[in-house]
Amino acid sequence: MKHRSLLAVYLVSVVVLSGCGGGGGGGGGGSSSMTSTPPPMMVPTPMVPIPMVPMNMSSAPGEAALVGYLQTPHQYTLRAESLAGSFSLDVTSAPNAGATTFNGSAPAYGTGDKTTVTEANDPAPLASSTATAYYLTNPYVPLGNVSSSGSPYAVVATFVPFPATITVGMSGKVDDLTYYHDSKMSTMDAEETVDYTISAKDSASLLLCLSSTFSNVTAQGAADGMANGTDTDCYSVDAAGHAALYSSTRMVKGAMLRFH
Repeated sequence: MKHRSLLAVYLVSVVVLSGCGGGGGGGGGGSSSMTSTPPPMMVPTPMVPIPMVPMNMSSAPGEAALVGYLQTPHQYTLRAESLAGSFSLDVTSAPNAGATTFNGSAPAYGTGDKTTVTEANDPAPLASSTATAYYLTNPYVPLGNVSSSGSPYAVVATFVPFPATITVGMSGKVDDLTYYHDSKMSTMDAEETVDYTISAKDSASLLLCLSSTFSNVTAQGAADGMANGTDTDCYSVDAAGHAALYSSTRMVKGAMLRFH
């Protein structure tokens, strides 16, 4: 930052007033003088530097961050407070070893994910789910996900390629999924649409939020533990493409809670 110097300028003026008088008739003469006092020197007020405010990061790797997260083990505990009490969300994810075939697509990679919601001072989980997401890499193509019990069984119906670079303000669709009771895909459970939004966070990372909206849940889907509604998971992504779970918003005991 450049600072502009101040030049101290002062003025000193001296005014001398003199006079002489003539006499008449035996009168005498006299003189007087007056000197002004110099004004005080003006001292410049020093300039105070204005601290630089870091700019929020505006872009980051997109597809690479998403795949990198799926292929790296993670463990998080997020917390939420509400009038109903204090809650914890435990998330554990890890990639499966090797590749497989999912719904006819190969080589399919899998990442297991377990989420558990508990209330403070009560070890019994309010909600728990374990599922494996399947996808292709290079480029990233989501294929579907399967509960650990085999039901429900979800298959991606449509997919939009995820951008290589994500920029603050971007948004769009990731994929649409159809949920079935099992791998026979004869009985429908529900539908899901996944959308993404990119927003500012700080100078070192931005936020990638994935919102999953579940709809058209059938009676079989309800029996399989599904419900209409929207869950949102947000991830911080840095300039190197490292992603970490930042927050999760989901329905708990009839209230929408934001865990962070």
